[in-house]
Amino acid sequence: MTLAALIKQLQAGQEASVSWSIQPAIGPGWIGGDRSITICVGELELHEGAQARMVLDEALVAQKVIPAGLSDSVLSGEGTLRVENNQLVLDYSWSDTPVYAFGTSGHAVIVLLKLGGL
Repeated sequence: MTLAALIKQLQAGQEASVSWSIQPAIGPGWIGGDRSITICVGELELHEGAQARMVLDEALVAQKVIPAGLSDSVLSGEGTLRVENNQLVLDYSWSDTPVYAFGTSGHAVIVLLKLGGL
């Protein structure tokens, strides 16, 4: 799916969700980090090679929603995408839990992408 097709679907009222989980390389009971990002449009999960998925993955990193690689904390979050004023907006909740420590959590609404000529 292209980004333009995703935007058209969002403008037509389709729901889109984003979720992520990033686990550090070493922690209590595990060795080996993991990084998982899921983006769904309605019931359809965007595969990693889809143009819209690649653009959104890059935007999540550029906007510092998630790191480019693994983290020293367990990071997780989920949210929804919407088009507002020619911008792609992410409304999400997140948690950041350092290994062997108490974590923090919160909620944010950010402009993920300015859509310009799409």
